[in-house]
Amino acid sequence: MLRKDQSAQHPAEIKSEIVESKKFSDLLIYSQDANEIFLDLDNTLVHSVIELGTDQWFSSLWKDVSEIILDKEEHALVVLTIYNAVQHQTQFQKVEQDVVNIIESLKNSNKKVFAITARGNEIIEPTLNQLKKLEIKFSSTGETFSLDVPGVNKNIPTCKDGVIFCNGQDKGKCLEAYYKHFEQKPKKAVIVDDKKNNVVAVQTKIVELGGSCVGIRYGYMDEVVAQFETQGKHKAHQQLMMLCKNLPQPAQDVLEKYNILPNICFFKPRNSKTIIAKEEQVPQKRIQ
Repeated sequence: MLRKDQSAQHPAEIKSEIVESKKFSDLLIYSQDANEIFLDLDNTLVHSVIELGTDQWFSSLWKDVSEIILDKEEHALVVLTIYNAVQHQTQFQKVEQDVVNIIESLKNSNKKVFAITARGNEIIEPTLNQLKKLEIKFSSTGETFSLDVPGVNKNIPTCKDGVIFCNGQDKGKCLEAYYKHFEQKPKKAVIVDDKKNNVVAVQTKIVELGGSCVGIRYGYMDEVVAQFETQGKHKAHQQLMMLCKNLPQPAQDVLEKYNILPNICFFKPRNSKTIIAKEEQVPQKRIQ
């Protein structure tokens, strides 16, 4: 659903507005005059079929571990080690079932469709494999390349198969580096992301570079995210405890070294049975 104050405006009139929507199909309305579309992944196109591995689980883990490990660099390393290990074990499902048809429709209309995600280089392959299983395909030159973001000497962003993996870097700066790589300037773009700060970062950078950009703050998963602390967090911790013995050794080591699971949970692990995340285990639409 579009924000009421935008409903009367023609898409071409909106140069740097941010609209709210809970329907991915609204993208078709706001991309009529665009030549490029940039789509977030987590909680925009896809999400984990279980609570573990979701974007909201990552945010919660980041906060919880910050109370255990005070050193910022060490804290980030530990959280990412756990997060990346989990991403090799969990599976995606589409947020809305029509995302593939909409993306294909946009590409058939001679629009370039890319993904831009905060995900890092360590999980490029599992991410692309999961997208392939869901038949989500982006515009791509077939080239894999690193992005030269000013001031970034580590955690270098990478682009592969039409997906910009920002590796935790600012999405606006990554997009600027993307255009610089091809020696191009943006024209008319659309950014869709569930996080408003990412919409603002991309939109601001495109306007700075001389283009126009419609920002869509996508809210289909808002209710699920808001309920995570009270309804999903406990399940995610249970799933992690069941899965921990199947994680790569570095992830097991940090979980044990920092005693993370006992510190963030109020229960003991029942067993180390592998969680087999199948799409039918989670309803396709958890909110209406």
